[in-house]
Amino acid sequence: MAAEAKTQQRPPTPTEQALAEAQKLLQLWVAVKAYFMRACTEEPIVKENEQAFLETKSEVSKLQRMLTSKMPEGLVFGNDRMQDFLRQAISMSHLRGLTKADRATMLSLWHYVFIYLSQAAGALQFINEGYTPRPKTKGKGGSNISDLKGAASKKKEAKPNPLTSPKTWVVILLLGAAGYFVFNAFNR
Repeated sequence: MAAEAKTQQRPPTPTEQALAEAQKLLQLWVAVKAYFMRACTEEPIVKENEQAFLETKSEVSKLQRMLTSKMPEGLVFGNDRMQDFLRQAISMSHLRGLTKADRATMLSLWHYVFIYLSQAAGALQFINEGYTPRPKTKGKGGSNISDLKGAASKKKEAKPNPLTSPKTWVVILLLGAAGYFVFNAFNR
């Protein structure tokens, strides 16, 4: 019975693998924040915590490299900023020695990566459930600066001024004459 179940199981698709790695990376990234926050307190840093932090950093770095190669085109998770954070967070002792402004910058960097990593994990989940992303179109519908500036500078077709139309003047004259006659009729 168990042998039949094993033969019926299919290997995970690349997207399923990427999703599992993204979820694992997200868990590890939250653990990195916990170590970071612990480093910002006055509690003494024990050797075990320092070692666990370094091992978590190593695991994050390994998963980040693996996930980068498996991500669908156009889907990013902040891996460049993740590397920046890991490079700057040498150890818990080093994090403790940072100034308040540097800690705030590091926390901001952590949040940036967390948001993009969460978004990527959600997108991978969505793709696993059957969504097929639309291919990116180049040209008219771009969202980069040059496309936006080009679209904004294109001249739009000018609408004709209604006051230059003879029909408009005829209607204005008729309304004016009707108003004149009505006004005179009531004032007699």
